[in-house]
Amino acid sequence: MNPEYSISALLLAAASIGIVHTIIEPHHYLPFAALSKSNGWSVLRTLMYAFFCGLGHALSSVLVGMAGLALGAGLGAVEAANLARGEIVKWMFLAFAVAYTLYGLKNAFGRKIHMHPDGSFHKDESCCKHKTSGASSAAFWTLFLIFALGPCEVLIPLVMPPAANSDWTGVFSVAITFSAASIITMLAMVSALLAGMKMVPTKADLSRYAGLFTGIVLCFCAAWMFLEG
Repeated sequence: MNPEYSISALLLAAASIGIVHTIIEPHHYLPFAALSKSNGWSVLRTLMYAFFCGLGHALSSVLVGMAGLALGAGLGAVEAANLARGEIVKWMFLAFAVAYTLYGLKNAFGRKIHMHPDGSFHKDESCCKHKTSGASSAAFWTLFLIFALGPCEVLIPLVMPPAANSDWTGVFSVAITFSAASIITMLAMVSALLAGMKMVPTKADLSRYAGLFTGIVLCFCAAWMFLEG
């Protein structure tokens, strides 16, 4: 077989699988759109967060695969390690989803009477501009950790053929192609969702439920991860 044709086929497969793999797994893009809405992130900030999470997701899988090969592990051993990582990440994502749902419930129904500096009392906190940067930052770093630890199982078999022939240029080419296709697809899906949400009219008095809605979306994504095995 012509090596050039083999690498070309792998690159085409890497790009195609990267796109399809990202689209059919909603946890690659739904969390960013939902968190963007509830935390008031700008489009640029949301896309930046999605980019870094996608990059961490792809790089961690490449590093694990490369480390396994360097230590003499075969495809089966690397896939077993990824399977173990995947199970851990599923439970981490579920814990994050449940925690965010509880946070959303508190914001939606647990508002307490509070006093303003002028001595007036209010029960509805919507009149105040409370700082939520801490929660917003925690949400991003939690999501980044989950993505970085999450394995990308479909990438490892793609880099094994060139790795088995010590073709490290081919390994990096396949890895970069897959990563680029996945990240670009993530950004495209997030952008489409954000644009779609802007077209849907939202009443101001429903803003208090944004966190709860986000928690429900995260729980859906967690359930999808368990269902897909």
